[in-house]
Amino acid sequence: MAETMRIVGLGIIGCGDAARRYHAPALRKLRGIRIACLHDALPQNAHEFARGFPNARLAASAQELLAHPEVEAVAILTPPATHFELARMALLAGKHVLVEKPLALEEAHAEELETIASRSGLVGAVGFHLRNHRLVQRAKALLRERQIGKVRIAHALWCARAQPALGERSWRHRPEEGGSLLDDVGIHHVDLLRFLLGAEMREVRSSVSDEGPSGRHVRLALSTAEGAALDISIVEGRFECQELEIVGERGRIALSLYDAWGFEALTDTQPAFGLGARVARLVRSAADIPAGLSAALSGGDLAACYLRQWERFALAVATGAEPAATFSDGLASLRVVRRAQQEELLRGARKESSQEILLHPAVPVPSTPSSFSGEESIYAPPAPHEGPPLSVVLASPGEFHELRTTLRHLAAQTVSNQIELILVAPESSAFDVDPALVEGFFAARVVRIPVVGSVSEGNAAGVRAARGRVIAFAEDHCFPEPQWAAALIEAHRAPHAVVGPVVRNANPDTSISWADFLAGYGPWMEGGHRPAIDFLPGHNSSYKRETLHGLGGELETALDAETLLHQRLARDGASLHVEPRAVVRHVNFALADSFADAQFLNGRMFAGMRSRNWGIGKRLFYFCASPLIPAVRLLRSIPVWRSLPVSTGMRIKVLFALLFGLTVDGAGQMIGYAAGTGSAREKLARLEFHRYRHIPPRERDALFI
Repeated sequence: MAETMRIVGLGIIGCGDAARRYHAPALRKLRGIRIACLHDALPQNAHEFARGFPNARLAASAQELLAHPEVEAVAILTPPATHFELARMALLAGKHVLVEKPLALEEAHAEELETIASRSGLVGAVGFHLRNHRLVQRAKALLRERQIGKVRIAHALWCARAQPALGERSWRHRPEEGGSLLDDVGIHHVDLLRFLLGAEMREVRSSVSDEGPSGRHVRLALSTAEGAALDISIVEGRFECQELEIVGERGRIALSLYDAWGFEALTDTQPAFGLGARVARLVRSAADIPAGLSAALSGGDLAACYLRQWERFALAVATGAEPAATFSDGLASLRVVRRAQQEELLRGARKESSQEILLHPAVPVPSTPSSFSGEESIYAPPAPHEGPPLSVVLASPGEFHELRTTLRHLAAQTVSNQIELILVAPESSAFDVDPALVEGFFAARVVRIPVVGSVSEGNAAGVRAARGRVIAFAEDHCFPEPQWAAALIEAHRAPHAVVGPVVRNANPDTSISWADFLAGYGPWMEGGHRPAIDFLPGHNSSYKRETLHGLGGELETALDAETLLHQRLARDGASLHVEPRAVVRHVNFALADSFADAQFLNGRMFAGMRSRNWGIGKRLFYFCASPLIPAVRLLRSIPVWRSLPVSTGMRIKVLFALLFGLTVDGAGQMIGYAAGTGSAREKLARLEFHRYRHIPPRERDALFI
């Protein structure tokens, strides 16, 4: 800030949770603003806010605050339904105003506010704080320079944790008071795309809004006057992410706003794949480490967004400069949201859909229902009804055909008629089930959720729908041998909470595949050295139903890092068992780029989940110790490496590939301890699903149908 800039006296109307959590920390750091007066409809909120601003006066009403002689500008941080009246009152009192989004609930009211501010020469700002995000500003600079050419496609994704039930009085549960996902969250990304592209939305091509047990979701399809196709998806559920991708004629920009290192730009002058691309990405990642680490250790980019927003507002009031987002910006974004609603493109809320395909089992079993249908239908078993011995959950973010190979192996199980098959798919996918591939099962069900954004999200949805006494997870790239299901059912007759399989390498022709196998499944290699460990194979183990249901609301988070879940269960006295008769063949990464990406992201995910509740001191200690991780893991892997069924020459190649992978994993853990999981969860999903894309063509043709 310039040394000659005067201090702005600010009054704050609305001192609730968001004001205290996000705005107060930024205002305490800012020298250009002094908090002169506070008001909230609930006096205890104002008193709590005032703890950080002991010189601020508490006003009994908004009128009293506006009459305070030191209040030059006003922040309206109240629920959306109150924005118009309070902002209008402040403008007519001659005050500069910053209003949280949305500017108003009605277009006519937003237009009136813009007109008053413009005619009176007052600053009118809207709280679109994400414009100030470090990575957004970086992307804006590249777009301004037309580094990727004319923009053709842009996609924005925001996954937010569902708001807790706050009762009927909470505006967040009342769409008419601004509590819809579009008003509360979606309008942010409408503004972000306007800001980044410098273009107005010409057409709202489609708009869908749904609600299910796991939360709400909204999807908008838009286009600009320049012909760019835009897509905005907002999902309310059990995890958080915020990502944007912009594709132009000559490149793409991708950002993950919850990840301090979540920026990637690729142009037509850079290699897209191969060793050159890998080296270039590593160099760019290394160059980003200082800025990312600085942001992570100084409170994070989100906190910096609010600080920059208030800096711009103070500068605008003091000097006449433009704030980060004006009333005109607020009006333009509101028009897009209201156009979607006015055109009745938003459909009514509906329940999470669940379809069931019931087919005659190959061999009748006592718990089999007496009636069946070859058509898709919702099935409710007659009471009393004993669940099947085993439910197998298989999730996919795409089409049904990608599961064909795994389904054929499941159908070949010796006890396939005792298996309830739970297929989890996104609502947007056609997912045309081939009845021939689900014949002979006890039952087959398709569970729809808004987005299958990760393996854990899909598996958690499957668990909630499963009826089996034992629940096993399967993958599109892991193929069980015929005795697998029978062995799991038998093993669970003992008091084991978790039973895992032994694992074979399904694609053993390359050193990279063996290195990936050792890093992920070495301790459970069939016929190999089996050390004493307190965890089982992730994504491929089986659980007693009550073990998973006992996790309650933590289910999805626990499945994000099954290693940590197994260790927690073991500490609590639960029994974990490796069943040697339950054999699976696992397809491993066999391309260098995919292998490196997976190791880094797995390392970051593990460390971020492990340290999410740690203090800064412990996180810093593990961050500093992270360079030792590759050596420790390598030493633990040597006994299994020695027992690999390969030639001496191949074994040496595997050792070097393994050392490389463990080094990359260590780097990922270092970042995870410093900055959390970031966007690792979502990026891992792109690798875990569609495994056939990450192996050589010859292996793909041999393994996948």
